[in-house]
Amino acid sequence: MYRFTTLLISVLVLMPLNSAADMIPMRQFILLSNDMTEAEVLYRVGRYDYESVYSDGHHGLIRKVWYYIPNRHSSDAWITEIVFNKLGRIKAIERYRARR
Repeated sequence: MYRFTTLLISVLVLMPLNSAADMIPMRQFILLSNDMTEAEVLYRVGRYDYESVYSDGHHGLIRKVWYYIPNRHSSDAWITEIVFNKLGRIKAIERYRARR
């Protein structure tokens, strides 16, 4: 039982390191729209590369931003920012070309 628990914890800890996201292809980007939930975004385009959480000290979460960043070897590189409101719904979607 101890080995299984140790293996399970190791897999869960290392999983985010191995599953790096990439930029969102245009075919998937056009499927995103305002008022979609976080779960819908994860289902349609996958896990994000980076997350920023903005909150005030008293009332908790104000907004959350997910970033999808292309890998270094992409020839057509676009960065996508998805901003969620405190209810977990898309408030804004931005896409811009990554600098080289």
